[in-house]
Amino acid sequence: MSFTWKLSGEAGYGITTIGLAFTKLCTRSGFYAFDYSEFPSLIRGGFTTHELIFSDSPISTTKATIDLLVALRQDSFDMDAHRLTPDSIVLYDDQEVKLSGGFLAIPMPYRAIKLKHKAHQVMVNTVSIGASFAIFGWDFAMIDRMIEDDFAKKGQAVIDFNKLLAKEGWDHIQQCITDNVKLKTKIDQLKHALKPPMTKVSKQVMTGNDAFAYASAMAGAGAYTAYPMSPSSSVLATLAAWQPKTGMVVLHIEDEISAINQALGFAYAGVRVATGTSGGGFALMVEGLSYAGMAELPVVVFIAQRPGPATGLPTWTAQAELLFAIHAGHGEFPKIVLAPGDVTDMIELTLKAFDLADIYQTPVIILSDKALSESHESINLEDVKKIQSKYVQNRGKIVKNTTQSPYLRYKDSPDGISEMLIPGFDPVHHWQANSYEHREDSHTTEGSLDAIKQSEKRSRKNKTYLGDIPYLGEKYLGFAPPQYYGNTNAQTVFVCWGSTKSATLDAMNILESRGQHVGVLHFTHVYPLAPSTKSIFDPDKRYVFVENNSEAQLAKVIRMELGIDVGGQKKDQILRYDGRPILAEDIVNQFHSQSIKT
Repeated sequence: MSFTWKLSGEAGYGITTIGLAFTKLCTRSGFYAFDYSEFPSLIRGGFTTHELIFSDSPISTTKATIDLLVALRQDSFDMDAHRLTPDSIVLYDDQEVKLSGGFLAIPMPYRAIKLKHKAHQVMVNTVSIGASFAIFGWDFAMIDRMIEDDFAKKGQAVIDFNKLLAKEGWDHIQQCITDNVKLKTKIDQLKHALKPPMTKVSKQVMTGNDAFAYASAMAGAGAYTAYPMSPSSSVLATLAAWQPKTGMVVLHIEDEISAINQALGFAYAGVRVATGTSGGGFALMVEGLSYAGMAELPVVVFIAQRPGPATGLPTWTAQAELLFAIHAGHGEFPKIVLAPGDVTDMIELTLKAFDLADIYQTPVIILSDKALSESHESINLEDVKKIQSKYVQNRGKIVKNTTQSPYLRYKDSPDGISEMLIPGFDPVHHWQANSYEHREDSHTTEGSLDAIKQSEKRSRKNKTYLGDIPYLGEKYLGFAPPQYYGNTNAQTVFVCWGSTKSATLDAMNILESRGQHVGVLHFTHVYPLAPSTKSIFDPDKRYVFVENNSEAQLAKVIRMELGIDVGGQKKDQILRYDGRPILAEDIVNQFHSQSIKT
C-alpha cells in the first residue's frame, strides 16, 4: 500500500511547512514517508508544491500518479491534471479552480472559511490538512497532536486557531459524506486501506542534507565551511545549530574560494573538515581542489547537484556534474567520488568519506542532488544506531609525533601514502604545505626527477584504493563494487548511480510483477573504478543506463575507465533532464518504448 498526497499553492504561504508537518505525522503514526518539494528561485511569489507519499514499507521515491490533490489555485490543478486517475480525489477551492476530468472532486469553501475567521491565506493549508484527514478516515486527535508539536513555539493562541481551522476542514468533509454516497464509499475504502500500522518502528525523518550533517558529526568532523548555495545550504544551518553540542567550528564564509581554502587550513592543522556547495560554487572551488591534491591534504567536498549550466535551474534537481567532479582541478592528482542513493547511504558513505580522505590524504567528493538533499525520508532509528555502533574512526597515517629523522612528509612510499604530521605536537619536525611541487622533505623543487617521483607517488594512491597495491597502514578501506539487485539471470540490467536508485528499483519491481525479468546495478563508488568491475558486465546482456542528465554520464565514465562499450546508444539510455527527478513509471514507459523500437 502507498498513497500520494500533494499540496500546491503560492510560495510564501506555508506550503512546505504544513507539508513537512504532515510528513512527520505520518512517520509518527507508523508509516514510512517520503516527500519532495518544488519551489521557484524567488524571494516571494511563484509556485510551491509539497508531494508526500506514505506507505507501510520503506520508500524513498515518489510516483507518477496522485491519489489526493489539494488544488488551491487553477495552476495547481492544471499542472498535475495529467497525473490524476479515476481513483484520484481532488480537494479544490471552488471559487478559484475550474475542474475537468474523471475523478472524485470535492469542493471546499476556503474563501468563506477565511472570511468567517478573518484568517490569513497561510491558514488555508491547515484547513486542507483537516479535510485530508477526514478523507483518510483518521482520528481528528492526530491533527491536534501535530499542531501542538509543530506550533508549540508560537504560543497557545496560534495553536488554538490552527486547530479551529483544521476542524472547519474536517467538519466540511463530514457534511459532504452525508450528502455524497460515492464519497462515503471512497472514504470507507480509504479508512480500511490507510489504517496506521499496528506495529510501529522507531523512525527519524531526515533529508539527505540532514544525513550528511549528522554523519559528519558522527565522524568527528571538527569544522565545516561553506557559502550558502541551494540545494546544499541547509547543511550549513543545521551544523551551525548543533554547534553547542558538537563543538564543531561552522563558518559561513564570504565565497566558495575562501570556503575551500579555509577548509584546507583546518586540514593542515589536523582537523577533520568538510566544505559544501552546489553548481557554480564548486566551479569556484576547483583551484583549491588542485591545491589539496598537490599538498595531499584530506578534505571532504559535499556537492548537492542542480541543473546547469551557469545558474541554470537553481532550485531543481539533476545528476549532471559527475564528469565535472571527476575531472575537476588542473593537473593530475587522485580524488575519490562517492554518490549515495538514499538517506541511509548518505550516512554510511559520509562516514566512509572522512576516513578515505584521511587514509589517502586527498579530496573525497560526495555527490548528492536536490532530490536527495532536500527530500524528507523516514528511516529506522535502529538501522542508524547499528551504523553508529559499528563505526570506528580511521585516520590512516595522520600522526602527532614521528620517529622519522629526517621527517619526509612526502616520502616515496610503496602505497603512495606518506605519514602526515599534525603541526604543533612534535617540537622538532616541521613541513610545508604550499601549492608548488616539492621534494620528499616538502621543500619546493622544479627538478625533473623530483617531479616524476612525486607524480608517480600520488598516482599510486589510486592503485592502493582500488586494491592493486597493498595498503601499508593499519586497516584497508577502499573501493566498493556496485550493488546488484534482482534476478541474476535477467538478460536486461538497469545501471544507475546516486539518487536514481529508488526509482530504478521500483521500476524493476513493476516489470517483475508483469513477468519481465530485469536486474539493477547501482553504483555508489563512481570514481575511480576498479578494473575488476569490468567482469560484472556480461557481454551477452543488455545494459540500460538510468540517469538524471542528458548525456548518460556514468556510461561515459565506464567506457573511459573500463573500456567497455555499454550505454552509448540512445536505445540503452533512459534519461531525464528537465529538473525533475526520474520516476519509476518514466523508466518503465521508456523501457517499453525502446524495446518496441529495437
